[in-house]
Amino acid sequence: ITLEHMHRYAIACHVAKGKKVLDIACGEGYGANLLAQAAIEVTGADINQETIAAARKKYGRSNLKFETASTLALPFPDASFDMVVSFETLEHLEEQQQMIAELKRVLRSGGLLLISTPDKKNYTDKTGHLNPFHVKELYRPDFEQLLQSYFTHTDIHSQYAGLYSVCCSAASQDAPLVFSGNFDELNAPTSGSAPFLIALASDN
Repeated sequence: ITLEHMHRYAIACHVAKGKKVLDIACGEGYGANLLAQAAIEVTGADINQETIAAARKKYGRSNLKFETASTLALPFPDASFDMVVSFETLEHLEEQQQMIAELKRVLRSGGLLLISTPDKKNYTDKTGHLNPFHVKELYRPDFEQLLQSYFTHTDIHSQYAGLYSVCCSAASQDAPLVFSGNFDELNAPTSGSAPFLIALASDN
């Protein structure tokens, strides 16, 4: 779980350089703190007041602040941010259209949404694991359709996590070859088996 979360924020920090960023459902604030090392300004927002109070005490940066806020009714003016980060939030809400509409509202024209959510096919259906905190999980086509109804451009990626060894050429632009297995057999993973989806969405 730590690898999954840190990898998402590593991508977010890379994209956030020079931007004003909202990290929605920021939890205890470690991600917003990381983002503040790259972004011009970061606002971490979460619905839980105690969590926000703890984040304010724990993380102190001049370009970082924390606010209590609901994803469905953000207390920010229209076009307030260059980028919105939302990791593993969508599946906790039934009102997903309202959430995306709110995130789009606070984005400046051409702003970027970076959002992740479990792929119901691989996260739940294939494993039989039911997360009691997930209100509404989406299949990849549904997730894509939701974002496309609000943004001109969407780019969806798959996220796997595990223990890895990576061998690559700094000059190579080819996609990596990925294998899994054990001492008995090595094989390439089946297509589309990633449990998480990460999307970038923008009108630019």
